[in-house]
Amino acid sequence: MEWVRFARNPRLNDRRLETLWKSTFLCQHHFTNDQYISFTPRRLVPNAVPTVPPLYHLPASSSLSSQSFSASSSPSTSAAAIAAENQFSSEIVGSSSSCPPRLSSSQPLSIHSSSIASSLATPLCASPSAVENLIAENLSQPPSPQSPFQIHSTIGPSSSAALSTYSDDRGDRSLKRQRTEPSVLREAGLRIRDLTPQKKFLFCSYKNLSRRYAYLRKKKTTDPLADLDPSLHLMVESNLRNVKRKPKGRRWSREEKLFYCTLYKRSPQTYRYLRERMSAPAPQTLISLINSVPLKPGINPTVFEHLTFRAKDMMDQNKYCTLLFDEMSIKPKLIYNSRCDCIDVFEDHGNRGRSSGIAREALVFMVRGLKSNWKQPVAYYYSKKSVPGEVLAELIKEVINAVDKTGLKIVATICDMDSNNVKALKLLGYSYDNPFFLFNGQEIFTMHDPPHLLKCTRNMFMKYPVRDNVSFVD
Repeated sequence: MEWVRFARNPRLNDRRLETLWKSTFLCQHHFTNDQYISFTPRRLVPNAVPTVPPLYHLPASSSLSSQSFSASSSPSTSAAAIAAENQFSSEIVGSSSSCPPRLSSSQPLSIHSSSIASSLATPLCASPSAVENLIAENLSQPPSPQSPFQIHSTIGPSSSAALSTYSDDRGDRSLKRQRTEPSVLREAGLRIRDLTPQKKFLFCSYKNLSRRYAYLRKKKTTDPLADLDPSLHLMVESNLRNVKRKPKGRRWSREEKLFYCTLYKRSPQTYRYLRERMSAPAPQTLISLINSVPLKPGINPTVFEHLTFRAKDMMDQNKYCTLLFDEMSIKPKLIYNSRCDCIDVFEDHGNRGRSSGIAREALVFMVRGLKSNWKQPVAYYYSKKSVPGEVLAELIKEVINAVDKTGLKIVATICDMDSNNVKALKLLGYSYDNPFFLFNGQEIFTMHDPPHLLKCTRNMFMKYPVRDNVSFVD
């Protein structure tokens, strides 16, 4: 009720407090700075009461040297003066209202009754331009002794300092915002009052969106997953993106498929368990990715191009590697390769050609780092039976020649003690006294893998008895 009494508007006395709370507002300049909790947004302290005078919004520290109201003897003139005073003190306006600027002139200010009567239709705080026109009109006219009443305001140095203090950042920001907001309209040569209701609505929507855009640009956002390991970050990000999608509507990037492919190759059973707890690509999706790489029996240019690219960044000591080769049995069957439009799993020795025999053996070559932990299969061949030693020797030289062109250096070969392997190494120049052979002037040592050596030693003990100096031992 203190706010209603301060407004001095009799129309507000009969309204309910709920109605006043929702539909009426008091100008912000009727409160001093110490009554605000914050300025952006503006919030008052609890139980705040307006204290700044409502006429020109001067602070309590400012002083008027003299104020005199002289009215004529006619009752109508006195009533007009009272109505004018009530009108100037009625400060109930909308939330978008702003008060007139501070006075900076030290000359007496005269306000004529005709000017007051013409401005009664518009509240003082609701139209700053009307007040500026009113002040400019009265400043341009000298004081008239016939004026029914005058307001003389002589502002001294102390009052000027108080007024300058009162012109704080809040008022400056408010006036600046009012001048800069309709910049789009000024460029088009329009005013807000010239717009139709629909255009006003669109203009207000544009201002709101502009403020929202500016706020989002200034807002500092941080990624909560930035501190995670790159692989874990990739997995979590893909799950957050696909968690609400249907299984057939989930999409994965190439990097995500490659990451999940490494998990699937390490343990298919673990990968199937992982897919039950989180969203991950189906195994068929990963197999399709692997099949997209063009791999054919023999020397694969794609693989050796990749090795050449990786070898450029390796240190010299990490380029030393060994060549491993071995045969494995496969199930004899024919498979149609839709990508190449051919039937696979016939006997195929790469550059040496194919035959009509169905393959039962697969020969695989792989290089592995000697001082660094890396490995890469480089070639494979199909054969209907174990590869003969003569053919195997030619294939070994073909693979070593292709690996040397990548920048890697093969220093040894490793294989089991199969008869065809031993025959091929002997054809290359291997012997028990000299366990190496020369290739392009470089010595390449031959080794048999220790697991097979231990197995053969065990088999010899199991097959033949051992004789000591006394007797035979089974």
